Amino acid sequence: MMADSGARSGSPLIFTLLAMQTEGYSAAGLRDLALRVMHQAAMRSTTPKDTDSDAAVGTLCQTLHMGLC
Repeated sequence: MMADSGARSGSPLIFTLLAMQTEGYSAAGLRDLALRVMHQAAMRSTTPKDTDSDAAVGTLCQTLHMGLC
């Protein structure tokens, strides 16, 4: 559970433990990623369904600073 963001789930997500098992990622980086993904999901749920999916993926990649798209 991410107490700061108010999100609730069935089991707590412990970013430090996850970061220890995920090479190259810090707990703060994973927490930031999770918060950004939740924000993007909320934005998509309020976006009309006739939007261009390629543009939406590009926007998500830019938001997450991935540069893979």
